Amino acid sequence: MREAYPAIVTQAKRCGAQIFFVDESTVRSDYHSGTTRAPVGQTPVVDVTGARFKVNPISAVSPRGQLRFMCFEGSFKIAVYVEFVRRLMLNAEPPVFLIADGHPVHRCKGIRQLAAESDGRLCLFFLPAYSPDFGSG
Repeated sequence: MREAYPAIVTQAKRCGAQIFFVDESTVRSDYHSGTTRAPVGQTPVVDVTGARFKVNPISAVSPRGQLRFMCFEGSFKIAVYVEFVRRLMLNAEPPVFLIADGHPVHRCKGIRQLAAESDGRLCLFFLPAYSPDFGSG
């Protein structure tokens, strides 16, 4: 955070790039976080519809709060990530500096190839394996 990120920002300013942080997630309708309350001796009951579903979003957020996202079905795979990054590049002012965690899909050959063929429109940066300053680890 103190060394690598300021260097990325400086490099981005020099070439007019947009910086985005990217990650994916799964949101399930039957997941209930937090606590419930009930009278002493009674089990808390959380009402649910029984209609379970999940949404798999992938998103990129810029330091200025710009948000780009896409929802996908199934598992997070290389094809999904490459498609998202292609869309991100279409809707962003080039070049795009993309900062990702160490997920194997984020580091895959397909995305490195996309960056190599982008004529400098896509630059990849990766968080270290343990990065408490960025909230991962």
